[in-house]
Amino acid sequence: MMRRGALGIAILCAMIAAGLPAFAFGSRESDRKEIERKENESASSVETTAPAPGTGAPAQVGPDWNAVREGDRVELAGKIRLVGSEAASNLVLTDAAGKDWYVDGPERGVLAGKEQRDVRLSAVVRLDMVKFANGKRLEDKRVLTGIRVLE
Repeated sequence: MMRRGALGIAILCAMIAAGLPAFAFGSRESDRKEIERKENESASSVETTAPAPGTGAPAQVGPDWNAVREGDRVELAGKIRLVGSEAASNLVLTDAAGKDWYVDGPERGVLAGKEQRDVRLSAVVRLDMVKFANGKRLEDKRVLTGIRVLE
């Protein structure tokens, strides 16, 4: 009798574990459809800020964080920071507006040694959907790929 109970619990746990990834992360197909819908709705715009009076610095050009679309090539300026813990650390560029642009894993070598420094770069944006296990969506994570450092 005791063995049957343990076997039943093991089967139940296996069934729950098999269904958990789909519940927690959703389906990739629905994610792709949502991204395509957003791409059709929004248009990319570029905002230009004037230099500070008397500085003689050139105007900074940066994308509108909310309007940028997947596949857009953007020009950014900001500080490179390492965020997170060792197990899951991320390299991000924080722009003048305080928005974080994540650096794609394979691209980290391009910005090696530039942590805590101001950089200007050109990159292609990838939007990664962020969703809680209960299905609530957050703003898409802006991930930079194809990075070229501009000097």
